Amino acid sequence: MYVKVNSMSTKIAAICLAIVVLVLALAALAIIRSESGTSETTAFVAPSNANVRVNQTFVISINVSGVSDLYGWEFKLGYNADLLEVVDVTEGSFLNSSRDTYFVLRNMSTDGYVLAGCTSLRNVVGVSGNGTLVTVEFRAKKLGSCTLDLYDTKLVNSAKQLLEHSEIDGSVTANGALTVRVQYADGHPVYDAFVQIWYESGKLNEMFAAYTGTNGEVTCSDFYLPTYPHTYWAEISISGVERDFIPAYVDENCVGRATSTLSEEITPPAANILSPQNVTYSSSSVPLTFAVYDFSPISWIGYSLDNQPNTTITGNTIINVGDGAHRIIVHVNDTFGNMGHSQMVCFSANSSLYEPWKTSFIGSGGYPIVDFAVYNGKLYAAADNMLYVYDGNSWNIIDAPTFVVSLEPYQDKLVVGGQGGLYSFDGSTFNLIFAVPTYIKILGTYNNSLYAGTMLSKPPTLYYCNASVDNPADWHVETGFSSILDFSGPFGSIDSFEVYNNTMYVTSGNKMHSFNGANWDIVKTCDDVYAFLDMEAYNGKLYLATRDQAWRKPYYQGYSGFNGRVIEYDGENWTTILDHDYWIFALEFYGGKLYVGTENKIYTYNGAYWETTFNPMEGAYYAISFITFNSKIYVGMGNGYIFEDPIIETTNPETPVVPEFPTFLILPLFMMTTLLAVMVYRRKRIDTR
Repeated sequence: MYVKVNSMSTKIAAICLAIVVLVLALAALAIIRSESGTSETTAFVAPSNANVRVNQTFVISINVSGVSDLYGWEFKLGYNADLLEVVDVTEGSFLNSSRDTYFVLRNMSTDGYVLAGCTSLRNVVGVSGNGTLVTVEFRAKKLGSCTLDLYDTKLVNSAKQLLEHSEIDGSVTANGALTVRVQYADGHPVYDAFVQIWYESGKLNEMFAAYTGTNGEVTCSDFYLPTYPHTYWAEISISGVERDFIPAYVDENCVGRATSTLSEEITPPAANILSPQNVTYSSSSVPLTFAVYDFSPISWIGYSLDNQPNTTITGNTIINVGDGAHRIIVHVNDTFGNMGHSQMVCFSANSSLYEPWKTSFIGSGGYPIVDFAVYNGKLYAAADNMLYVYDGNSWNIIDAPTFVVSLEPYQDKLVVGGQGGLYSFDGSTFNLIFAVPTYIKILGTYNNSLYAGTMLSKPPTLYYCNASVDNPADWHVETGFSSILDFSGPFGSIDSFEVYNNTMYVTSGNKMHSFNGANWDIVKTCDDVYAFLDMEAYNGKLYLATRDQAWRKPYYQGYSGFNGRVIEYDGENWTTILDHDYWIFALEFYGGKLYVGTENKIYTYNGAYWETTFNPMEGAYYAISFITFNSKIYVGMGNGYIFEDPIIETTNPETPVVPEFPTFLILPLFMMTTLLAVMVYRRKRIDTR
C-alpha cells in the first residue's frame, strides 16, 4: 500500500532540518572559537597573583585581550586601602601609541578604588588585539592579602557601542622580609658571603640560605616570617669558615635588617703630610709631621726622601736634609696588608738663611733658668737662689732669700714663689708673706686674684689672694679645688696655670681642672700623661705641653726614653699636633707663632706646619722657660744660658684644622742632669704680661 505525500509538506520538513543543522554547526563553531580564545574579549589584572615585601613598591597592569575596534574604555579597580597605597597610575600604550587620547583618573583612596577612563580623539578606527590599558604602582603598607577587584568595566567601539567582554580579578600578598648585609670594617660590601637564617639561636630550623650579591646583601623574602616578636639569627660564612653569628630583629610586619661587619678591611690607609710644606726652610733639621686615617691598626710607617729607599719610622719625627730642593712621601701599611701613601711634598732648605739665637746671658753656677717675669720695665730670670735682672742693656744678679721657683708681678710687687714659702719683692727688699713646708711652684692671676700652687706636697694645695698680697690674712686655701682633686701618689704638684675663654685652667699630674669663677670641674684625665708642664692660649685655642713619662724605665719594661707632646684643645676636642721623643717643657706665643721648648731644640708652629728655630749650639741645653720682652723672645736653658731671638715676626696666619695622629717618636736620649730643672720648672706668667 502506498501513501502519497504532499510535495509542500516535504519542502517544509527539509527547511526545518537545514535550520537545525545550521544551528548545531554555529554552536559547534562558537564552542571551538571560545576554547581557542580568539573571539572572546577579556579585561584582566596582570600579574594575577603578586607576592611582594612590606614597604616594597610594585606595579600591576590592567590589560585587554581579544578585542576588536576598541575606541575607549573605563573601569574601577578596588583594593584594601589598609593594606595598599596607590603611588602612581599611568595610561598604557594600547590606545595612545597610534592616536591622540584623553585620559581621566580618580583615586578614591578613602573608599579603596581607582576609577580610570580613556577615549580616542577624532574620528578614527578602534584598535584591535591585545594590550595594556593602564599601569598602577602600589606600596604594600603591612602584612596581609587582598583582591584587586576589577569591576564596572566598559569597552566601547568606534561606533560608540559597548563591547561584550569578561573580567578577571587579581590578588596581592605582602610578606615579611629580612635583609642581611655583610661588609668590611671600612663599609665596603662583601661579595659571595654565605648567609643562613635560623629560627633559633641554636641553629634550629634553617629558614633561608643564599650568597650575598655585589651589594653585600641577601634578602629573605620568599617566605612568610611567622613570628613577631621574635629574634632570628644570621650565620655568615666565607669560604666555608663561619665568621659571624648575629641576631636579626623584625618589626610587627616581620620586616628587619641586620649588618655583619668583619674585622678586616680593604681600603688603603690615607696619609696627609702637614710638615714640611712647599717652602724654603732655614734649617737642616725639618719636622716631618703627618696624619694617618684608616679603619684598622697601622703596622708600618716609612718615608722616602728624594726617591731613596724607605726609612722606617714610628710616627712624627725630625729629618735632616742638606741645602737644596727635596721631595718626600710617607708610606703606610695597615695590619691587613693595605698599603697607602701621602701626597708628595716638595720643599727646600737653605741654611744660610738661618740666623741663630744670640747668647744674652750666662748664669752663675750653671743653674737652670726656671722662670721669667717682667717687672717695673725690667726682665727677671729665676735661677737657684738668685734673680738675674736685665734692663735692656746689661744683666745684674740679686741674691734671693730662698731657692726661687716661680715669679709673677702683682699689685706693684714681684711675687716670688720658692722653697719654704711665698715672698714679695719691691725692687730692693724681699718680704716673706707666708710659709709652706715644701715649695710654691706655680703663680698666676685670674679675675683680679693671685693664685699660688705647691709642689712636692701631699696633696698639693692651691692658695688665692683677692686683697693685699703682703697680708697673710688675705691668703686662703682654694677649697673648691681641693674638693675635686683626685690625688694619689707619694707627692703631688700643681704644674701649670692658664686662662682661656674666661676660664682658669689648672693642671696637677695627668688631670686638667677648670674654674669659671663659680664652679670647679675636672676637664680631662690623660692616662698616658705624667704631667702637663705648661699651657698657652694661642690663636683661639689652648695648647698643652706634656711630660709623658716620669723617668726612664728599663727597656724590658717597654720604655726607651722620655716622650712628650703638644696637645691642642679647642674647648671640645683634644688633638695631638706634635709627638716628640722628649718632654715638652715650655710654650710661648710670639710674633704669630707658638714656640715650643724641648731638649736642645725650639720648634715653632704657625697653625699649619712646624719649623725648627733653634738647633744645638754652644750653651744649648734643655729649653725650659720662655718670656717676651722688648719685642724679643728669650729662652732659659737648663744649664743657666739665656738666649734671645732677634727676629721679630708679625704674621698671624690662618689656623687650619689639624687631625690627630697619636704616635710616639724615638729621638735623642735623656740626660739625668735635667731632673733638677724639671723638678723646679715653672712657666712664666699666665694671662697678662
